[in-house]
Amino acid sequence: MELTELLQALTLWFVVIIALDTVELSGGVMGAVGLVGLALLYLLPLYIIGGTIAMVGESARETARD
Repeated sequence: MELTELLQALTLWFVVIIALDTVELSGGVMGAVGLVGLALLYLLPLYIIGGTIAMVGESARETARD
């Protein structure tokens, strides 16, 4: 995973937090949007943490080779 992908995921996570905080989620379509937003709210941190661990692991392997 590259750093730019990680930063994009982090930015998306902040956008989801702000959107869920500011948008009124009443109605059929907005309820579906709210469910997708909640799923992203909980899944993106796992993706970000996993990507960070992968980047640290790659860095450690490169350091060990040198």
